[in-house]
Amino acid sequence: MSTNIQTKPFVKWAGGKRQLLPELDKRVYMAMEYPSINTYVEPFIGGGATFFHVMAKYGDRITHPVINDLNRDLMVAYTAVRANPEALIYHLTELEKKYLSMDETERKAFYLKTREFFNEKVTDMIDSSAMFIFLNKTCFNGL
Repeated sequence: MSTNIQTKPFVKWAGGKRQLLPELDKRVYMAMEYPSINTYVEPFIGGGATFFHVMAKYGDRITHPVINDLNRDLMVAYTAVRANPEALIYHLTELEKKYLSMDETERKAFYLKTREFFNEKVTDMIDSSAMFIFLNKTCFNGL
């Protein structure tokens, strides 16, 4: 599973561990010395910087990667990325076109309306995930 493709988080997440990767690398590398370790569990995936880093470096040793998070919307977004990335990208592109065609006042209203609709939880996985990512990328400081 190891790859040369550098996968990066698609959302910013409070508590991200990107700056800790060199230190985490030391611990993960030591654990990977044991050939019987084939499962990697990321219990709080968040933005996924640690998971993506570990999979890029050691994925060929990991046969069973597991991700989880308490945030249901985040996990739905990861599921959408895995299940139907093309549809998700299409919906994100449509949101981006609408948003970028507006002036600052309209953008604020559009953001608030999108957040309200997202919070109603009445959409399918792709629409919900697109709104989740859009809101994450356009909110204050991306957090």
